Amino acid sequence: IGIRDHKTEDKDGFIIADRKVGLLGSLASTSSSLRNGGALFLWVGFGFAAGYKLYSLFIGFLIGFFLFSLIAPRARKIAKQKNYITMPQMVKDMIGIKTEKLTSFIALCFSVLNVAVQLFVLGKILSTITDINAFNSTILTAMVVSVYVSLGGYKSIIKTDILQFFIMLAIWMFVIAMPPKASDVFNISTIYSTVSAKEFICSMLVTTLLVFSYSEFWQRIFSSKDDKTAKRGVGLAGVCMILFTIPLRP
Repeated sequence: IGIRDHKTEDKDGFIIADRKVGLLGSLASTSSSLRNGGALFLWVGFGFAAGYKLYSLFIGFLIGFFLFSLIAPRARKIAKQKNYITMPQMVKDMIGIKTEKLTSFIALCFSVLNVAVQLFVLGKILSTITDINAFNSTILTAMVVSVYVSLGGYKSIIKTDILQFFIMLAIWMFVIAMPPKASDVFNISTIYSTVSAKEFICSMLVTTLLVFSYSEFWQRIFSSKDDKTAKRGVGLAGVCMILFTIPLRP
């Protein structure tokens, strides 16, 4: 995918996919963004540790994506009019350059740590499969990812996210083959009985605010082909996240 796109796409295609990403691409990429290597490792660990007792986190995601979808059309329209590619550009024009630099620095720190976790996890998985030591596996993984991103850019990322989206949905075949107990999945009492009210509210607020702070979600809005796509793409992402997560329960 990357090699093919590298031969045909221009600068706008490489950076923002020509602002022509459809509903499937927007939805798949937004929901898949929270299912990278690091997040997969995290959620599988949560599944072993707590089973279905962390539904409160997903309530926050559902609320966050719903609220995000309400502002998505206007955000996309402004981004297209002023040719914004990233959220810091909008912050610079609306608030000021100092705030733009501060938010960019925070986003950079978060992104570096996030990528480091992803490469570490993928390196460990490759090391386990191939018996290559963990350090060399991580370096090899970083090289593959670097080549993949530099060849195809943002448009290729959207396409591979769509592929990843369907692969993650295919995990439901295991759920159908080995169905969990309905009493566990739909035990709504675990939402409020396993944690205190304070912990419940705090965890819900964290995931709600995470939706607005994740720079990739803003870029998905900016690259959508129209306002309806932007709204529906992020609005349905929370539902897809739940569909991806339930099969991770051991």
